Amino acid sequence: MKTTLYILSFLFLFGCKKITNELNIDENKLDEISEAIMEDNTVDLFIRKDSFLGISIYDSINEHKFILTKQVDTIYNPEQDCYVLSTIQYENLAKVITKGKNKNSIDRIIITSPEAKTELGISVGTSFKYIKEKISAFEIKNSESGRRYIQDSNFKYFLNDNASNTISDSLKVTQIIIE
Repeated sequence: MKTTLYILSFLFLFGCKKITNELNIDENKLDEISEAIMEDNTVDLFIRKDSFLGISIYDSINEHKFILTKQVDTIYNPEQDCYVLSTIQYENLAKVITKGKNKNSIDRIIITSPEAKTELGISVGTSFKYIKEKISAFEIKNSESGRRYIQDSNFKYFLNDNASNTISDSLKVTQIIIE
């Protein structure tokens, strides 16, 4: 039974590869996804300092359209486009935002899923106390909209806080941003 499943998976992936090659999808990314499916049916949700799920800052949005869905979002600058990043296993992993007037180039990635983690094990839902234990050098800042976040050398960690005078150890990360 297991062998039959592997054979069917291989045939499915081979068929998908043929179709996607006609659509000019990045062959390396397709191979990475195929390997993940064959190995353990999971996708690598590791947040790197400049990329997530193979999507990097400054990439062309067209390189990743097969896992992105354009979203109408009034929170962001109307000159920017917002896309939702999903996979077969996970919905709404992140939002991908394009640069201002150049809507073809990726400006930032906003991770919103608790399944994705940094190399330090920080994810959406992680407490401020844990961040203090793991990150030795960081700054606490306020965004233009007044939301509080922690900035280290790699990421912005937005907190569920309204910029009160004190920061509680129990505050949680709501978003991790790659810029």
